[in-house]
Amino acid sequence: MSRHHDRSRVPSKRVPAQLPHVLLIEDDQSCAEAMTRVLRGRFEITTRDTALGGLLAFEELEPQAVVVDYDLPDIDGVQLARVMRGCSLRDVPIVIVSAHAPERVPFERVGAVFLEKPFDAHLLGNRLCELLQRGSQVD
Repeated sequence: MSRHHDRSRVPSKRVPAQLPHVLLIEDDQSCAEAMTRVLRGRFEITTRDTALGGLLAFEELEPQAVVVDYDLPDIDGVQLARVMRGCSLRDVPIVIVSAHAPERVPFERVGAVFLEKPFDAHLLGNRLCELLQRGSQVD
C-alpha cells in the first residue's frame, strides 16, 4: 500500500493576524504553489495535499475560508465539503476548484462555490474576499 504523506508548507515568517486565514487543499504541488503566490499578502495560507490532512487542519486551525481541489487522492472535494459542513464551522466559505468536475455535482447543496480550472488566480482571491465579506455582514 502506497503511503501519501502531507506536504505542509509553513511560511518562513508569521503573517499579520488581521489577514483572513485560508486553508488550501490541493494535491498538485505546482497548482498549490501558484495559488499560494497569488493569495499570499491578502490571506494567511495553510496548504495540505490530502482530504484527511485538510480535514485535520480545518478542525485544528479553524480557517475563515477553504479552497479545495475536487480531485483529491483520498476523497473528492464535495465529500470533503460535506464532512466540513458537519463540523462546528459550518458557515465557513468553501470554494471547490477543478479542471474536470462532473457536470451534475451538487456544489450548492454542500454550500460550496465552484471555479473551473484554469482560472485567473486573481479571480480566486476576489471571490474569497466577496465570500468573506458576505459572511461578515450582519443581517
